Amino acid sequence: MDVAVGWFADPVYLGSYPQSMKDMLKDRLPEFTAEELELLKDSSDFYGCNFYTTNTCKAGAEDETNGNAHLLFTRPDGSALGPESDLDWLRDIPWGFRKHLNYLYKRYNKPIYVTENGYAVKGESQMAPEDAIRE
Repeated sequence: MDVAVGWFADPVYLGSYPQSMKDMLKDRLPEFTAEELELLKDSSDFYGCNFYTTNTCKAGAEDETNGNAHLLFTRPDGSALGPESDLDWLRDIPWGFRKHLNYLYKRYNKPIYVTENGYAVKGESQMAPEDAIRE
């Protein structure tokens, strides 16, 4: 969450990058001047949230943009995490959306506006619109 959200939101709402980002990226993480932080910190009245899916994470990846974690659609027991969609990166996981909203509110204490959200029903491009809506 520090990489997916905190990298961008922590400076705005909390005034600095998450410590885990500082530890991971060290001198490669840009630094704000005191004046920039003064302008930036608490400069937004709300959090605009684009949310589509939930993943479980497993340590050991090489990709820093995902916090050196593998993003998975399986639970630790190997069972599937939400039904497949028409897109390989998207699953319908309502409880993950709720957890995400709770995390954001507890961390930043701001109203949250969901600015993007959606789901591609498997096979919907071959369905009649009235059938896709029911799926």
